[in-house]
Amino acid sequence: MTDVQITVAANHTISERPQRATVSASIDLNGPRPDAVFEAMSVELHWVRQSIDEMYDPSSGPVTWFAIDQIRRSSYRVRDQEDEPPRTVFTAAAQLEVKFSDFEALSKWIWWTASVDSLRVQTIDWALTAARRSEIERDARMQAVRDAVQRAQDYADALDLGRVAARQVEDRHRYASDEVTTSNRVRQSEVDDWHLRPRHIRVGVDVKAVFTASARPAAAGR
Repeated sequence: MTDVQITVAANHTISERPQRATVSASIDLNGPRPDAVFEAMSVELHWVRQSIDEMYDPSSGPVTWFAIDQIRRSSYRVRDQEDEPPRTVFTAAAQLEVKFSDFEALSKWIWWTASVDSLRVQTIDWALTAARRSEIERDARMQAVRDAVQRAQDYADALDLGRVAARQVEDRHRYASDEVTTSNRVRQSEVDDWHLRPRHIRVGVDVKAVFTASARPAAAGR
């Protein structure tokens, strides 16, 4: 009997608590005198940098990485009343990112930022470490293929065929929620409400597999 081809699709998803949280924030100041604005910005950056340095340890955390941009200065003109000449407003701004491995320390630091008027937390991104994510992806791939084998064998059993043999496996799609900012990002409105519960990361794999199976051997006559 000719082998029967069986094609199946399967997927597997693993949900895992995040291990890292990256805070994106900005410091913004403005005023009528450029030197005063720059000096105030330097002071604010000093206190923010000091708060981060006290927690920074690349191997054990609670802050494992951070980056602070250089101060950007600009100006714009604004007219308070139509019959008055416009005045110049000078601004200074800096962006920063801080990666936490300890979420209790993260929560305390977020509370501390509320005492710095010029510091605004914009987003918090939850993620896995690269090593852990690789482990989960491997587990998801293996389980997706096992599911495909079982599904194909179910069809073979229904047709009274023998054991299936794999002929082709196609990795159709891999997805992870820590790559999609809409699903793992805490935005400013949530930060304001102190909603800092870590969001689980979902890592999944879709596969397509082709199997063949033959009819079971006929039972020998007595």
